[in-house]
Amino acid sequence: MGDVAMLVPVLRCLYAQNQNIQITLVTRNRFAPIFKEFSKLQLMTPDFTGTHKGLKGLYRLYKELKQTKPQRIADIHHNLRSRILRLFFRLSFVGMRLQ
Repeated sequence: MGDVAMLVPVLRCLYAQNQNIQITLVTRNRFAPIFKEFSKLQLMTPDFTGTHKGLKGLYRLYKELKQTKPQRIADIHHNLRSRILRLFFRLSFVGMRLQ
């Protein structure tokens, strides 16, 4: 939960400096209330115990994320799931920066 809570001041700064920025944040449903102050923030709350469980589920999540046409991806948590998602984006040759 600490790394999720640390995103709040970062998002405040990003939105203060870039009013037209579109950010999609992938986080667990239980952490969504932390970000309710950000009206422009698009939240995706995957179901890691159902729809997005396992490798097939992560691939489903990747396809959902790909539809948002991201220009940049920041992996804040750097766990196994997020590294697999980054790998899917790298293998798809989508022109974006992975940070």
